Amino acid sequence: MAGRGDPPEGTPEGVPGGEDEYRSVVFDEAFVRAAHLQEFSARERLGEHTQAVRSRPSAWEGRSSSRQAVLLVLLILLAFGTAIYLGVRNPYLPPADLRAEPLRTTVVPLAPQGPVVGGEPARLFDHSPAAEYRTGAAGINLPLTGRTTHFAESQVVTALSIAKDYLVASSLEPGVLSGAT
Repeated sequence: MAGRGDPPEGTPEGVPGGEDEYRSVVFDEAFVRAAHLQEFSARERLGEHTQAVRSRPSAWEGRSSSRQAVLLVLLILLAFGTAIYLGVRNPYLPPADLRAEPLRTTVVPLAPQGPVVGGEPARLFDHSPAAEYRTGAAGINLPLTGRTTHFAESQVVTALSIAKDYLVASSLEPGVLSGAT
């Protein structure tokens, strides 16, 4: 038979309100023993007018106050000694007295003073790396073509040819570069 607070079939498992819900706040016995109030008995409380609970000894209570005073004085002396040492010892070098040098400037002309030596406009690219490049439609090479997932090979070639014709029609001609047109 179940207790007065339990249901007749016993406590169901896995429902809210079970033991698992309070597992994170349940303490072990050592914690509970240390947390108990250490109260005087009723007779002890009636005898003297003091606190009803015994106070726990602190970490400093067992030591003598003279040791604490000596430690405090040593700490103060150490702080003053460090401050004096750092004040006397200057970590920075004194600034050197250097004379300032006069400012020097150089003016470079951005436009040529006389006529610019050049060649004929039609032969400007003959002696440059651009001499190897072809012009017009011959200068645009189509990549290797193949069929794709959505387009046949003929459709890919047609699209590349249209793009090449557009580039040829919209590109700069040698006459434009040389100033002839």
